[in-house]
Amino acid sequence: MNLNTNCMKTILFVVFCFLSLSVYSQTYRYHFRLAEVNDLEAVKSASPDLADIFDVNPTFNQNMLEFIVDSNTDISEETFIKKMTGLGFTVILFSRQPFENWEGDMP
Repeated sequence: MNLNTNCMKTILFVVFCFLSLSVYSQTYRYHFRLAEVNDLEAVKSASPDLADIFDVNPTFNQNMLEFIVDSNTDISEETFIKKMTGLGFTVILFSRQPFENWEGDMP
């Protein structure tokens, strides 16, 4: 009986660990526009600040004049706007969507 109890505890512990890892590693796709960024020179100046926030380099869609970032960083619209305002940028569009594994649809 004691062996079954220990075995069940071990199984529950392993399941809990896997669930914790899946929550921790959630990835988000962000789309946003900055009013001051409308050419590649402005993209180059904004990219280091964005990489610091998201821990990855952003992709810029020239046709839509928006950044697209896939990151594990969980940041709300309010927090992002505050950070960007502090850096001298105006956020005019912000979208955040969680996803697990999108393939092939990055611009």
